Amino acid sequence: MVDGNLVSAAGVTAGLDGALVVASLLRGDPAAEEIQLSIEYAPAPVFQAGSPDTAPDAVVESFSRRYDPMRIARELDAQRYAKGHVNR
Repeated sequence: MVDGNLVSAAGVTAGLDGALVVASLLRGDPAAEEIQLSIEYAPAPVFQAGSPDTAPDAVVESFSRRYDPMRIARELDAQRYAKGHVNR
């Protein structure tokens, strides 16, 4: 993701994607494409479940059932923490 003068990426292949974005910003798309070619980087995920928009509905529902309790607990922890650190 590009946000002003910051480029961020999370994960192994996302790091490569981020590096190619930086190369493109600094040297242009052809330079980034040459780098991509030189490392033969042509990702093709085995599954298309990397986002709720592309994952099958059953997978999203199963994931939500499994992780919602943890998400809710973390949100409550964050809210308690934030209340304790207001105006410090």
